[in-house]
Amino acid sequence: MKTAVFLYNPESGKGKIARNVGCISTIFQAYGYDVTPQRIDFTANPFDGNETIDLMVVAGGDGTVASVAYLLAETGIPLLPFPAGTANLLAMNLASPAEPHALAFAGQSTPWPVALADQTTDPSLDEALRGHVAAAGRLLTPVAADLLATTGRPVDLFGFAPNPARLGAAADATASVEGVALTQLGALLDLEHLGYSVAQAKPLAVLGHSQGVLAVHMTRAIEAAGSIEAAGTTLDEILAVAALIGAAGTRRVRELGLNPKYGEASPMLSVKGATRAQVEALVARVNNARGPISIAVTNSDNHHVLSGYPEDLAAFALEAEREHQHQAKLREQKLHGGTVFNPTLEYLEVTLPFHSPLMAEAVEQTVSWAGACGFDQDRTRALAAEVLLNHVDWNARVKALFNAADPAKLWIVDLGPGNTLGKLIGNVVQGTGIGVVEATTLSERSTLSTLESEPERTQNWKAFAPRVINTPAGAKLVTKFSKLTGKPPVLLPGMTPTTVEPEIVAAAANAGYWAELAGGGQVTAEVFDRHIAALEDELEEGRTVEFNAMFMDRYLWNLQFGSSRIVPKKRASGAPIDGVVVSAGIPELDEAVALIESLQADGLPYVSFTPGTVDQIRQVVRIAKAVAPTTIMIQVEGGEAGGHHSWEALDDLLAATYAEVRACDNLVLVAGGGIGTPERAADYISGQWAHAYGLPDMPVDGVLIGTAAMTAKEAHTSPEVKQLLVKTPGIPADAKSDDVFAPQAAHWVPSGKSVGGMSSGLSHLHADIYELENDSAECGRLLVRVMKHPEELDSRRKEIIEALNKTAKPYFGDLASMTYLEWAQRFAELAFPWVDPTYADRFQHLLQRIEARVNDTDSGEFTSKLFTADGVSAEEAAAADLLTHDDILADPAPALEKLALAYPQTAELKVVPADVAWFPVLVREYPKPMPFVPVIDNDLLRWWGQDQLWQSEDQRYSADSVRAIPGPISVAGITTIDEPIADILGRFETAAIKRVQDEQQAADAAENDDFAALGEATSAEDFIRKSPNISWVGHITDNPAYGTALGDQYYEIRAFDAAAGKYDLDIHLDTYWDNDPDGGTSKHAVRDIVIPLTVEGTEPGRVPVVDRERLIPDVYAMLAATAGIGNTAITGDKLTEMPQLDGKTSDERPFATATAAYTLSANLGFDHEAATGAALPTTLQPSRIAPDALVGPAWPAIYTALGSVYVKGYPVIEGLLNAVHLDHLIELEVNEEDLLKHTGETITLKSWAEDYFESASGRVVTIHVTHTAADGTLLARETERFAIRGRVYSDALPADAPEFGDAEHEEIAPTPRRLLRRVKVVAPHDMTAFARTSGDFNPIHTSTRGARISGLAAPLVHGMWLSATAQHAVQALDEKDAHYEIAGWTYNMYGMVQLDDTVEISVERVGKVRHGGMTLEVTCRIDGQLVSRGTALVRAPRAAFVYPGQGIQKQGMVLDERAKSAAARDVWERADKLTRSKLGFSILGLRSEERRVGKECRSRWSPYH
Repeated sequence: MKTAVFLYNPESGKGKIARNVGCISTIFQAYGYDVTPQRIDFTANPFDGNETIDLMVVAGGDGTVASVAYLLAETGIPLLPFPAGTANLLAMNLASPAEPHALAFAGQSTPWPVALADQTTDPSLDEALRGHVAAAGRLLTPVAADLLATTGRPVDLFGFAPNPARLGAAADATASVEGVALTQLGALLDLEHLGYSVAQAKPLAVLGHSQGVLAVHMTRAIEAAGSIEAAGTTLDEILAVAALIGAAGTRRVRELGLNPKYGEASPMLSVKGATRAQVEALVARVNNARGPISIAVTNSDNHHVLSGYPEDLAAFALEAEREHQHQAKLREQKLHGGTVFNPTLEYLEVTLPFHSPLMAEAVEQTVSWAGACGFDQDRTRALAAEVLLNHVDWNARVKALFNAADPAKLWIVDLGPGNTLGKLIGNVVQGTGIGVVEATTLSERSTLSTLESEPERTQNWKAFAPRVINTPAGAKLVTKFSKLTGKPPVLLPGMTPTTVEPEIVAAAANAGYWAELAGGGQVTAEVFDRHIAALEDELEEGRTVEFNAMFMDRYLWNLQFGSSRIVPKKRASGAPIDGVVVSAGIPELDEAVALIESLQADGLPYVSFTPGTVDQIRQVVRIAKAVAPTTIMIQVEGGEAGGHHSWEALDDLLAATYAEVRACDNLVLVAGGGIGTPERAADYISGQWAHAYGLPDMPVDGVLIGTAAMTAKEAHTSPEVKQLLVKTPGIPADAKSDDVFAPQAAHWVPSGKSVGGMSSGLSHLHADIYELENDSAECGRLLVRVMKHPEELDSRRKEIIEALNKTAKPYFGDLASMTYLEWAQRFAELAFPWVDPTYADRFQHLLQRIEARVNDTDSGEFTSKLFTADGVSAEEAAAADLLTHDDILADPAPALEKLALAYPQTAELKVVPADVAWFPVLVREYPKPMPFVPVIDNDLLRWWGQDQLWQSEDQRYSADSVRAIPGPISVAGITTIDEPIADILGRFETAAIKRVQDEQQAADAAENDDFAALGEATSAEDFIRKSPNISWVGHITDNPAYGTALGDQYYEIRAFDAAAGKYDLDIHLDTYWDNDPDGGTSKHAVRDIVIPLTVEGTEPGRVPVVDRERLIPDVYAMLAATAGIGNTAITGDKLTEMPQLDGKTSDERPFATATAAYTLSANLGFDHEAATGAALPTTLQPSRIAPDALVGPAWPAIYTALGSVYVKGYPVIEGLLNAVHLDHLIELEVNEEDLLKHTGETITLKSWAEDYFESASGRVVTIHVTHTAADGTLLARETERFAIRGRVYSDALPADAPEFGDAEHEEIAPTPRRLLRRVKVVAPHDMTAFARTSGDFNPIHTSTRGARISGLAAPLVHGMWLSATAQHAVQALDEKDAHYEIAGWTYNMYGMVQLDDTVEISVERVGKVRHGGMTLEVTCRIDGQLVSRGTALVRAPRAAFVYPGQGIQKQGMVLDERAKSAAARDVWERADKLTRSKLGFSILGLRSEERRVGKECRSRWSPYH
């Protein structure tokens, strides 16, 4: 066999070659080569040791191949290049179909002297270019005299100073036309030197912008000739023709008297930001023009270049500015919105009006001169006409490439001069994926020839195109939104009042759609609680909704997410909310980043912002970049939306920022405002809305459908208003303005006007608002005018009152002309039925004010004839014939009757001025505004405009009288009444699916079969792993398997009944023993947590649901494993099953009592101490047993009692994974010595649970346990309180746990705090030892995967470990022989302790117990933060007052102690009483000598007496 070396660059082609070395080697072996693969080492010669090979194969990019080829030149070894880079000029050179490319050349007003100076730095290139210029000059000899007469002096193309900022003299056409062409020839020559041959590469297209057409002809000449050398004569002739064109054009402008400079004006003007129609309209306005103003070049749909006399172009610029001022005035007056016409004008640095009919004679002159020189006259005429006369549609030329090749594979190489052309190309190809490569300098071309990786392409917006997949639920759309959320890309946005109530939100969510509960109506915690409760009742299990919050409303924001946090708290309770939409303002960057982090930590994975301006969109883009890779959403809402609106057009906003938004992979784009029909929704989802602006498809990921929902069956909109919505024509989506300069992108109702049954007015916030045209809108316009002209308030008072009284918020009336009874009657008439309880509060306060006014008592207190005092029962009130507040809530009529009977003068007495002035104060007493205008003053618009939307949902009010706020365009799409919201949104979704299916069929693209849109899940297992949340017994919680890979061995998903959608998520937990030879199976640990799930593939938008029926045995199995069942306890007891309940219930023990037993083994104390107290400093000697040692054997009994608790027929331990230990109490009924006397005995345990309690901390369950010795001695009592998190149904706080273990004690007197000891301990690195000793095998403490189930990154330290360690810190004997024996202990757990944390334990005396003993407070802190607190009742140590005998006594001895200690005084007093009664003397009276009262002994003295 022949020998070959296969050299490859492992970095080339993004590593593809390195991954396929074996396959490539096999291919060469098939052709008879023995191949040796070898990675390229650029520091060594690849031929060292390979001198005898038959073939060298080189795989890499152009740089790699070129480097090896250079070294190979001297060896004679054949080289086989293998193009393997991601962007290979070599591949282009070989005309690889994988790398289609086009060349592009720029035209006039480009910095050609800079490009020429760059090229002449290469000596060979400089020589070649000078040769071509000289040859062209020789060809022009026949007309040299005419040319010299035109130029006035010889033109030296190499003599112009390079200046990137301006051309100066080099702009003169006599030099620039030939100069530009020369630099482009130089670029072609340079490419040839670098190995790129135009003749061989045969580019897909060669594009010339303006005079760049000369370079196009050069390129085609090279292709035709086969090489640059062969085409040399033709190239010289084209250069010569370029010189003729420049001279002929210059000669012609002189004949026309066209001065190239008129002030700042030149013969060509660039106009960006104007359509062709707008340009033509402005051209038509130029009066008395000297000549034609022609559109010379069309760079894009809104970028044109004009040619003409400079003074005519200056006149055009004036017209453009006038029109801008006019359009800006219209926008300022709010007669329309959208982007104001404001083109960017720039005069080009040229001396000729290229591409103008003014140059027709110059074309003929060029042809004439060419004939004299013997040139090809047809080619000359074509070239001259292209440069001087013809319009250039650059936009069309570039777009023609889209059909010639797949844009995503196409490269356009810009050869200059300058980089202007690349920018023009980029504007046209944006969104297509075409790669635009700048190759305008020697350096750029050299770099391009050695690229090893692909240059950056323009964005390819087809990557965001929706697709249709086939799922068990039918055909579904896949967009970034549906991949993220699993829900269709048709959203029900938050709208006040439509989505304030839960019915419509639940109905949309039950159909699988994104549905936002409007935060604008969740005005109090009580209202929110009520709505969430109703929502949970109406939602199917596994369905979720989102919450729309108003950021700029400080009251609501603080209530919902600020200080009160009612939404995160509700989410923590398992409420079915999985997303937050931050509307009405965009937070600052730092605040937004913190907010996203906080919301996602609160279990709200989907966060969206709703910008309404370009600046706000860019702010959201900055936020997205700051939080990457976390995905967030942006809901871009245009000014065509209903209600409060901006004057920004949706299409303008999208067009201006689409590329920036799509540059963020972690940003999902949703659009809304004016999307009122299914067809229009399909336009935006498919991206075809952009075609109207000459743009490629710009698909959005989802659309907001708001106005269409207002007439839904579930909407509370009154029937009359629904009818009016259907009848309102609105503004057609395809409506066109007669004003060509008006924004194309939007349709507007002018401020203060009415169009199509829609009005644009002002709200009480003086913000623009769209509303139905009716009496309410008409009144609003009147009030706005009066507010702007307050002097009309009095003169138009009658008109104002009439207008108000036609609305749902009428004028209350002139109070000064009313009697007190009329005042009360009018209040009830306008406000009852009460839509808010504070209406009744204010009515009662009004009656109380009236009674105080008309009562005969002049001053002080009086007895009410109307109302009972607070706290009086309804029965007592009825007996006294008085009213309660509940009576007022039910009906105001009896109160009015009682007022008239008790105080008949109220029917005659007029309201006094003081009460007239007080009335507005009453109205403002509560946040909820009253449904009337109390006074006509300068705040009239606010009185009337506040809280005006709910009336459109109240059938008491006519459609003419209420404010209803649909979108002016979308209202035209409303055709049905009481259509279910699921069907409405379904119509929009179906239309989008149909549009996309048509597109896919046209492109012959197949529809994939997937399980769901969420993450494009391919199976039920894949869907489970891609669902961030699961529904756990009616509560939304984090999915433990979220983000795991298919087939993950630790998160196993097994089909239980695949046909029924039933699966088991079996989480295999890691343990300390995993590396044992037997895998640790001989050691007890919780090794599996099984979560049974049901997946409904036919119901999109539904998260996996925990199977309630199958969950029960699984959680009880986990409970038993956690309690150590199957293990031999540290006491030697074999735990074979959980204790049994006796079935006897009572009020105290509502779930029966469990009985268990354990052995009080001799090792229990010291084994427990080894896992806890051993962490103390060596200066402390642990006690023989800590009280908490008794807790370990009790865990089976504790967990049995916990498992006995049922909530609404379902075991409370369904939430075992979310259980936290709140408090631990233990009371030792015997002292340590007496306790240890029972060593070796069987101790009986009794355990029971109190009824559960719903609290703000979770569902609280309290367990009681007693430890009783065989002889019936009660040894200890303990109480354990647990909270099941994510089950909060109450704001009530759990009661404080009793201190000191709830142990009985005598009176405690507080003392000044005294620090007794302070120690630092280091928490264990692993909790297995404590689990083994304590008997609590909760995997949250012993397994990383177990901890992650509860949302933790790593296992936590057992709370009971620190409790026991703190007990040892109290009881240990120190160097001064001091220790404190605990009789009662309460331990409160506040914060988490991580493995290896350093904990500071402080023991302080805080009280003393009468007749002996102390109370201690034990605090545990980490870095100064309190994590737990214990309170201990410690026993008085045994002490004796001993007098050793004769010889040491002295007068008054121990009297100091008696004076200082109450306990000592008590002893002396009892002794004195004894000696008086038995011995006949007073011991307190002895002063001169001491009697011997004891014998010598030794005793341990206490530090206190």
